[in-house]
Amino acid sequence: MLALRSYLRYYWLFLFWTALLLDLYFIEVQISSFRYITKPGLMIFLGLYFYDSIKKYDQTGALKMTSFAIAFSWLGDVFLLIPYRQDLLFIFGLGSFLIAHLLYIMIFRKLENSPAVRKHPNFIRQFIFNLPILIAAALIYYIISPGLGGMKFPVIIYILTITTMAATARDRFSKTNAQSFWLIFLGAISFMVSDALLAIQKFSFAIAYGQLWVMGTYGLAQYLLIEGIIKHRKA
Repeated sequence: MLALRSYLRYYWLFLFWTALLLDLYFIEVQISSFRYITKPGLMIFLGLYFYDSIKKYDQTGALKMTSFAIAFSWLGDVFLLIPYRQDLLFIFGLGSFLIAHLLYIMIFRKLENSPAVRKHPNFIRQFIFNLPILIAAALIYYIISPGLGGMKFPVIIYILTITTMAATARDRFSKTNAQSFWLIFLGAISFMVSDALLAIQKFSFAIAYGQLWVMGTYGLAQYLLIEGIIKHRKA
């Protein structure tokens, strides 16, 4: 019985990937009604996978914050899914994911093994290594800025936040185990790609299979971030 319980987390992970694949299928065949099940299910299943993976460990601040990041991501998914008053709900969704990103930033800072290095950072070196991320963020803003209208200020805040999240993930290099670093870093980059595609589609121009790419990179991003947090705790 105990052995069966230890494998329960893989059951939740299987349900997460199944929900993601079904969600992508429903996007492709344009059956939006079934997405009210698959899309909200993503973070529920991933949250249960996370809980079953770390419940035997001490519940540190970072692990507790991860639960809130998952919850706010779920809220963002729901707000962006509902077709009623989409402009208002888009702002609510943006706000939910903004909070999730802020939580991830704090989580990444806590999940470092070298506090001495963190207290005395080399800002020039950090800037150089993070320069590709900053250039990518500036390019995204350049593309979408003509269509932002009244959304310019909140979108700028959001771009700055997710850029900081990706830069913070990159700054964990050599401050955690390799598995945790690469999972979280690639997850943060995938999140940036997903949000960039979503913003381009909403404020600039349509992308072929755009919604598929948005959801595919988003689901991958969330999994990589959660798996990277788990791997740091287990190391």
